[in-house]
Amino acid sequence: MARTRFPPKKRLPRDQHDRYHDNWKRFGWRKKLLLMTYKDKEIYKKVLERQLFLPKDPMRWTEIHVMTWVRDISVIFQFNVDLNLFVMNGKGICLMSLEGFRYRSPVGGALLYNDLQHKLLANIMTS
Repeated sequence: MARTRFPPKKRLPRDQHDRYHDNWKRFGWRKKLLLMTYKDKEIYKKVLERQLFLPKDPMRWTEIHVMTWVRDISVIFQFNVDLNLFVMNGKGICLMSLEGFRYRSPVGGALLYNDLQHKLLANIMTS
């Protein structure tokens, strides 16, 4: 029996390859939300309820608010984070750049940064 030979896979050019993987990193968390089990959804509900008690303005957060927020986001998106690196108030966390978040949490730094930016924008829009 003759073996069928397929043509070799074409690799994407470097810029398209990077763009594909950046999109997967950016939108891969949505797939995680779709694949959550019932237990995960219950944990997610509890975390969201805790988020309601945070002040709407992240600039007014205390150290406890910041650490609660970081812990909750890490639980939702299932990554480990050292909370000792996030001992700061709301002003400190709002002044941090994306690189600062990535330094403190290489896996979830971008998620934390984006969520904080959404909270800041929502606060500006409602004020």
